[in-house]
Amino acid sequence: MPWTVEDPNVWIERGPSGFATLVRHLSYPFTDGADEPALAVGYLRQVKGALGLTDVQIDALIDQAGAEPTGTQLRWAGRIELRGETIVRLIQQTHSRPGLFPQTDVEGAGLRIMMHRSPDRSRLRITSVTSTLRHHFDFGEPDSFVRRVPALSIDDLLQRFGFTPPREAPFVQVSPPIVIHTHEPGLRVGLPTPANTLSTPELGKDYRAYLFRFIPPGVDQPGYEFLARLDGQPLALRPLLTHAQPVANGSGMVFERDPVTSGADFHALPGAPDSRLDPHRTGAGLLELFVPSPGAPWQLEGPRVRIEGYGPGPLPCGAVGSAPPQSPGKDGFNYTVRTNDFAAVNAYHHCQGALRILDEVFGLPVGGGILGYRLPLRVMHRAAISPGNCTDGNCVNAQARIVPAGATAPGPCDTGQLGWPQLQLRFALADLTLDPGAPGHAVTPLGMAADMRVIWHELCHVLIAAATDELEFPFAHSAGDALAAILCDPGSKLAEGELEHRFRGVTYPWVSSPLRRHDRTARQGWSWAGPLGRREGYHEDLHDMAGYAREQVLSSTLFRLYLAVGGDARLGHAPELPRRRAASEYCFYLIARAIAALGPAITVPVGDAGAFAGALMDADVGTTRLLGEDQSAVMPGGRVGGTLHKVIRWAFEQQGLYQPPPGIAGRAGAGAPPPVDVFIDDGRAGGYQPAQDWHARPEAMWNRWTADGLPGQQPPRRDQDNFVYVALGNRGDQPGLADVTVHQATAAPAPSWPDPGWTPLMPAGPASGAVPAGGRTVLGPFRWHPVVAGPIALLGIADAPGDLSNVNPSTLLPCAQLASVLNELVPYDNNLGLVEWTVI
Repeated sequence: MPWTVEDPNVWIERGPSGFATLVRHLSYPFTDGADEPALAVGYLRQVKGALGLTDVQIDALIDQAGAEPTGTQLRWAGRIELRGETIVRLIQQTHSRPGLFPQTDVEGAGLRIMMHRSPDRSRLRITSVTSTLRHHFDFGEPDSFVRRVPALSIDDLLQRFGFTPPREAPFVQVSPPIVIHTHEPGLRVGLPTPANTLSTPELGKDYRAYLFRFIPPGVDQPGYEFLARLDGQPLALRPLLTHAQPVANGSGMVFERDPVTSGADFHALPGAPDSRLDPHRTGAGLLELFVPSPGAPWQLEGPRVRIEGYGPGPLPCGAVGSAPPQSPGKDGFNYTVRTNDFAAVNAYHHCQGALRILDEVFGLPVGGGILGYRLPLRVMHRAAISPGNCTDGNCVNAQARIVPAGATAPGPCDTGQLGWPQLQLRFALADLTLDPGAPGHAVTPLGMAADMRVIWHELCHVLIAAATDELEFPFAHSAGDALAAILCDPGSKLAEGELEHRFRGVTYPWVSSPLRRHDRTARQGWSWAGPLGRREGYHEDLHDMAGYAREQVLSSTLFRLYLAVGGDARLGHAPELPRRRAASEYCFYLIARAIAALGPAITVPVGDAGAFAGALMDADVGTTRLLGEDQSAVMPGGRVGGTLHKVIRWAFEQQGLYQPPPGIAGRAGAGAPPPVDVFIDDGRAGGYQPAQDWHARPEAMWNRWTADGLPGQQPPRRDQDNFVYVALGNRGDQPGLADVTVHQATAAPAPSWPDPGWTPLMPAGPASGAVPAGGRTVLGPFRWHPVVAGPIALLGIADAPGDLSNVNPSTLLPCAQLASVLNELVPYDNNLGLVEWTVI
């Protein structure tokens, strides 16, 4: 049958305009079309009604070399390819007025189409489109006034913002001005706006505006992105740095994990002396160091990471006078914990290791994409944090910055600008107990770069900036807290024993910040449905202007995902570390891949949590196979993609996303499940909570000696007919018409799926039936005749319109085509039920 947007397997999220902001159909891919542009255009014609598009606008994508159209149109804006598996086609919305305005881009308005290649690379499929299109415009400039717009210099524009460029170091423009359409500028300024004065995106004013970047060379100020109307009226000024991250009380150096995480040593807090901290050091590989010329010392510098401050000339802008360490030998970077040198070594080790994993293990190199960012990542191990009150670097803080492209001008310090945009991390202190540099105190600094968790928080800003040209998400500060929590959890002493309940949910247990947690619940108000989850952004929230509260909503969502997919695996009462490491690594991979697929925020910003959830799901279904030591330890051959997209949706649902429509009761703060969500119960009632035993319950799949339809398990008997019944539940609020098949493994232990070692059972009763909303239906029986005594496995598979199993071949999911081990497949798809019985 032809593909249609009305199919029940198509999920549509709509914005205030009534048009779709997300069309997602992971299990119902669109596959028509011979090449990428043709596939995209054919797809847009199918979903044009939902997106509010016209055939004229779609036709403009085909003939963009023809006559310039007027009004709202579309243009191809870029192409992102990930791992040879996924192609992201970006489409920019434009607008023009006949005879007056040339065609210019509408800021933050466009489409993101997700395409994935089949495992054999012979076929393309589209699984979703994200839309931030604007459907109505109200230009503020009268035509006659725009014709009289005077030519304005950068100094003129800056002075309108209250900037007076110093004579000795004038501001230097580092990008040519572009003309765009923009709207709702107050949300970009970073200043709170009373909620009752906010207009919806469809009612806001639109302006043609100049957008460019500049930087004050020679002084320690960040670069700025400047937005002004054509008449010079200021609209927004955005510093190219993150909000400072205030935390409390310290970290360490060259710790693979901090002393609290690795050893639960609460006496080795950042205020402790070296005698207490030094025993927690471990040997750390410093990979990819540039080999110095003969006789020259080794430095903390390589192709991926450069610790700032080496070389002749002025110190880099923002340095506080602490040069990075040098060593006569490559193995000589061994220092006491409470020194600036250890901060530098730790910063290099963790940053370099992260970038190497992203590139060599995940196939997601940072830099070199359509935005032009390049490595090395610039890292300042002891730095000023400005603007603010930390210009001396003696504060507990860290920061990420964008360094725009441009030529360095002479000045008292080195801005480090090059001909391409770069990213910089700055770290201040982790502890002020000994007040470094203050009169009467020893200079014994403990650098913030010693805390791997803080480094991961800042590295997430690097990922976001390299992909979107912004340092933060519009809907939350970042996913950095989630990365810190997920990557530091396997092997953590805080994740076991008596400490687990109290401390496992603390995001920064060493640099003590007890208010930052990743175990928040929707029932307690940490919900995407409440004020913390409003899609307009967080800057107008007087209680969360920096977005850290909403970041805890995101970190709690993603940590729940990690726990559900193996992060809480146990052997008895002890943690099962291989599975926890594999879950941690795959969640890291999904977050990084989802961010990499977002594209420039000027085209399609990820405006809300639903859009980011969709990006994570696409990251999973677009993955053919993830190799690596951690994955292969639990899944021979690596992890096959497409197994976790339902768990991702569930994790966001539990945090309050996907609220039920009016008139349908909520679920204790959680959102609503999919409209149809049939399941074979494994004890979790169709959910995906962590479970050590995920086999189908006896009341969900059971064996009888005769087709009597009675409940109760009877042990299967050899050389006789046996009859299996399957009971289906439905989490959704709509009835589902489900089909069930049951397969028998011909070998023990059960093989992977798919595998020729499985044989289907013949139905001896109804194999299809309606499953009422919130109800239960029994299907079968299925006749089988085992011929060998001993262990045997049966796999039940349920499919319903709107809820297909992950192993259904029509989904084209990788896990439906490539073999997956059962314990990494069945627990994460409630349409599947596995039983392991003994034939007598």
